[in-house]
Amino acid sequence: MINPIAEAEVAALNRRIQLLEEDLTRAEERLKIATEKLEEASKAADESE
Repeated sequence: MINPIAEAEVAALNRRIQLLEEDLTRAEERLKIATEKLEEASKAADESE
């Protein structure tokens, strides 16, 4: 028989994993956007020299 407390802990940990994965996805998207903006700014600075 499965321990109901352990089962609840596993469910909570799985939910935490899901939330962390979603946070990672958002952070990666923000990093991508910031990197693109930095590349654009760098290119503009090079062109203005």
